[in-house]
Amino acid sequence: MNIGGKYNWKHAERDQLIYLGKKGSWHQFKKIGDPREVWCEVLDEDLHMIEETKDIPMPRWPHRYKYLSSMGYVVWRDVFEGDMRCALDDAVKEHKVAVFVCESEASNYCDYRNAMTMKHGTDDVSKIAGKETDELQAR
Repeated sequence: MNIGGKYNWKHAERDQLIYLGKKGSWHQFKKIGDPREVWCEVLDEDLHMIEETKDIPMPRWPHRYKYLSSMGYVVWRDVFEGDMRCALDDAVKEHKVAVFVCESEASNYCDYRNAMTMKHGTDDVSKIAGKETDELQAR
């Protein structure tokens, strides 16, 4: 494993991970799109369940989430491309897409929206449904 390397679970390719290194007995990973510094820790004997990812595409404006005490877990669209010129909390409120009570629901929603964008080039349901209808009619 290489620090900074890109990995994923063999059974869950959408969980895109960055290897942070080993701390004690644990190999630590950060999940792309998740605000936590360490998303999971894996023992040596369980590394066989993780594989190196050749390419981790991310949408141009990925969905992310952040906890705001006044709102809950807010999913927001990161349109700043690394050049944010306002406070993060202000950006989250301005570009919010959805709000969840549970962190796992916010994380899953971000994963879903980002996966749809990578697969279809958009996460606009009406456009995705239109593409799939056109593909079925062409058969």
